[in-house]
Formats: sequence, structure tokens, C-alpha cells
Amino acid sequence: QPPLYLLAATGVLKEEPAVPDEAAFYFLAPYWPNGPVVRTGLTAVCGEGTVRVVLEGIRQGRFFILPGEYCDYCEFSSACRRTHHPTKWRQRDNAEKRTLEDLRQQKAGGGS
Repeated sequence: QPPLYLLAATGVLKEEPAVPDEAAFYFLAPYWPNGPVVRTGLTAVCGEGTVRVVLEGIRQGRFFILPGEYCDYCEFSSACRRTHHPTKWRQRDNAEKRTLEDLRQQKAGGGS
């Protein structure tokens, strides 16, 4: 999400001389051992191509179900079609879905 927020901020601030190049997550947790802030630049998280793939999918209405551990705490799990067999079958061999799955496996800095 931070790369998308940075891109959105760039669009909103077109007339400003500054260009957003960093996003920060503030974690609200008691007794945080190393401070509550994680900062990252856009290029440290992903390349422009990654953001382009995600945005193009959003523009074309392609929202794939990519089940994982996060499903256990997702607020929308009761409405999700992740267990719907026809949906799973339709997505089984979809190349675009595989691209998103590969992007999900990337770590900050572009590594795997």
C-alpha cells in the first residue's frame, strides 16, 4: 500500500515543488521495543513496474483472491469467495493471478 499512497500523493501535489518519496507506518502498540515507525522509500519497497501492474489491474477491475495467513484476521473473510470452488477453478491457471502472487512474495528492496 505505501507505494500506491506515494503515487497518489504525487498526483495530488502536482503543483507543489516537493515530490513525495517516502512513506511511514506508525504502529500503535504499547511498549514497542525499537520505536513505532518504519520508514521506506518507494524504490526500497518495489519498482515502478510493480506499481504499474497493480494499478492496471485496478483500472481493469481485476481483483484476484489470493488466500493466505492474513485471511485469518481479515474483516471481510465472511464475505470472501476464497472457498467458492467455481471461483477457485476459474483462477487456477490465470497468468495475471500468478504475477500478483509473485509480487506478494517480494521483500523490501526487490529481493525474494
